[in-house]
Amino acid sequence: MINRYEADSLTTAREAIDFITENKLENTYVHLDTFHMNIDEYSPDKAIRQCGSLLGYVHLAENTRHYPGYGRLDFGEVFAALDAIGYNGFVSVECLPVPSGPEAAKRAREFLTYRYLFPRR
Repeated sequence: MINRYEADSLTTAREAIDFITENKLENTYVHLDTFHMNIDEYSPDKAIRQCGSLLGYVHLAENTRHYPGYGRLDFGEVFAALDAIGYNGFVSVECLPVPSGPEAAKRAREFLTYRYLFPRR
C-alpha cells in the first residue's frame, strides 16, 4: 500500500484486497505500512482486520516516518489487530535514520520489544 501523494490507485487496504480478489491473484498479498495507513486509512485497526489472511507484510513507522515510539500512532491498536487476524508474518521498521540509523534502530527495537512483543510483567 502506498499513499495518495505517490500513486493514484491501491492506496487503501480495501482497494488492494478488492484488486487481489477480483483478479483472482493467487500468492499475492497486501503489504501495509503504518506511515501510509496514517495518511489514507480511517482506521489502521480496521484496515488490518479487513486484510485477514491476505496480509503478507507489515512496515512500522510513526506518523512522521520516525521510529516507532517517537510520534503519535497507537501501535497497541496495530498489534492487537495483527493478533486478532492471527498474523504470523514479518514485521519490520521502515523509518528515517534520525538521530542516526543505528540509534533509530535501537530505539525502535526497545520500544517495540518491551511494550508489544515481550512486555515486562
